[in-house]
Amino acid sequence: VQRGANQIGPRAAWANAALATVSVGDFKVQGFWLKPNDSSAAETGTTLDGINVEWNPPSTVRVGAMWIHVPDSEIVTRDGLDVYDFRARWHPFWASPNLWFEAEYAWQTKSNVDATGWLLQANYNAQDLAWKPLFDFRYASLSGDRPETAKWEGFDPLYFGGSNPNSRRAWE
Repeated sequence: VQRGANQIGPRAAWANAALATVSVGDFKVQGFWLKPNDSSAAETGTTLDGINVEWNPPSTVRVGAMWIHVPDSEIVTRDGLDVYDFRARWHPFWASPNLWFEAEYAWQTKSNVDATGWLLQANYNAQDLAWKPLFDFRYASLSGDRPETAKWEGFDPLYFGGSNPNSRRAWE
């Protein structure tokens, strides 16, 4: 392992990043371009760009959407990939903001890729306890590849957890 924490406690780091944010009222729009700081042993040549939009009104509901495009990558299933992500957060009790529910859906697509992932999560922030722990219960589902089809259906978490489940490279 060239860098420590490839498996335990990994993080995403960017060699270069460009971010632009515009906020108007309850809306925030962010444009981004990211070039990861991969170790030479894990270099994939991947860059990301996209747009994130969030609506965060002073109410019990928050929603967001993001489009990510992968213009370059040595990973065949990642090169040219588009990711569409939709998420929502709901605080059902205005008087008790410590409890909330979240949902997220992501769709990854390009000519030979069609993958999905989603999650449902319940959260409780115990602000009245001494250490103020956050409890959450999550159910997530990520599509896996079906070998009997011509498309790749395996969900690519991009830079989650420092691992790369789709290690097929262009030269293989």
